[in-house]
Amino acid sequence: KVRWRQPDDLVQLNDLGSALRAQPYKERVLVEKTDAGPQARAGVVLKRTYIWPYQMHASIGPSCSVADFSDEHVRVWSGSQSPHMLRTELSQLLKMDEGRIEIIRMEASGCYGRNCADDACGDAVLLSRAVGHPVRVQLTREQEHGWEPKGAAQLMDVTGSIDAEGNLLSYDFVTRYPSNDAPTLALTLTGTISSAPRVFEMGDRTAVPPYSYPNMRVACLDMAAIVRAAWLRGVSAMPNSFAHDSFIDELAVEAGRDPVAFRLQYLSDDRASALLRETAVKAQWRAGWQGSRGVVGDDGMLHGRGVSYARYVHSRFPGYGAAWAVWFVDVAVHPTTGRVIVKRVVVGQDVGMMVNPAGVRHQLHGNIIQSLSRALKEHVAFDARGVVDLEWGAYPILGFTEIPPIEVYLAPRQDQPPMGAGESSSVPSAAAVGNALFDATGVRFREVPFTPDCILQGLRSTEMAAA
Repeated sequence: KVRWRQPDDLVQLNDLGSALRAQPYKERVLVEKTDAGPQARAGVVLKRTYIWPYQMHASIGPSCSVADFSDEHVRVWSGSQSPHMLRTELSQLLKMDEGRIEIIRMEASGCYGRNCADDACGDAVLLSRAVGHPVRVQLTREQEHGWEPKGAAQLMDVTGSIDAEGNLLSYDFVTRYPSNDAPTLALTLTGTISSAPRVFEMGDRTAVPPYSYPNMRVACLDMAAIVRAAWLRGVSAMPNSFAHDSFIDELAVEAGRDPVAFRLQYLSDDRASALLRETAVKAQWRAGWQGSRGVVGDDGMLHGRGVSYARYVHSRFPGYGAAWAVWFVDVAVHPTTGRVIVKRVVVGQDVGMMVNPAGVRHQLHGNIIQSLSRALKEHVAFDARGVVDLEWGAYPILGFTEIPPIEVYLAPRQDQPPMGAGESSSVPSAAAVGNALFDATGVRFREVPFTPDCILQGLRSTEMAAA
């Protein structure tokens, strides 16, 4: 008779900010410079915290694998995104030379990083070895939602300033990132490798802001995983950029400057500046225009526009730059329900040379829809035993009727080397939506996702402060 040991209670994650601050960490200072003279004096100093939740890869189809084991050869049919890494892990699990393991890659539900596909393979090969026949492992929706490694949560603390003339002066940025460490479950459950959480240096993607602050300090606090986590589109860069471009939007307001013009003044990258200008034209941006800022219109709604820019910088720090991306978002907010309606999205991207522009455009469309879903709806809830959201009703994603008109501008740079296009357009998304929400409501939202409950709480807090 098998008796399962009751696992220890999970860390309390209902207050995500406190949980992340409580974790042991190792600090890595990425940038430290002081270019402003001693005479420089801060006119306005802002101190802000931004929080990103755990999110699912949310593959529409649960993972599946078929394995056929023999002592001479192992054949595995898999939807894994990383068959080369999977083969290495199966070699460890079976104590078999990699050359005798064949991975047959099948088209499966998209995972955008790492879902349970590799875990299904590990289970299938062990079962096939045990029974001497091919075995198919098919996960249920509940198993996929519960066991897939999540996109890691993140907390960003920012203290920054402008001088008395409204110019950028300082930026102190600290990002906390629990590692995305998710070896195949069969390896840990069989004791092939240790299940002790490990620390990886993964929180530094796009950790350095794109704007020229004379005084700057950027640090990454590396920590072990709290829950099982793995790469998810825009790894750590999407949260970091959410903080960077939300913060500079606040500084632009404090300086009394147009958000686009303010960004352009401090972008030192010529291609970034060109893309921002060109996309602003496509989006019909009007300098100086303001949204409702909390004043309900004749239609009973609050309206606003937001902008953000980022370049996805990935791999080991200081990393490599992929494509440049700019978002413009128009939103309407229902003041009594908190419902956010995205009315229009204009995204510009500079990927250099494009061999297949239609393919790039399609990639961006999918990424934009997924990013909107992550910004507006998605967060994983946990209790002491683990994941609570085990079906789509508890973990909603953006529906077809909620998809706004999407306009994609692909910068004509055919004379430049081709850059990675897949993840880049996701990186500026949340900041653009958050900045549009401020323009509509007059409230800054610094924690994703921007659900109706979150919006109503922000609106009520403003009303209470006014009273």
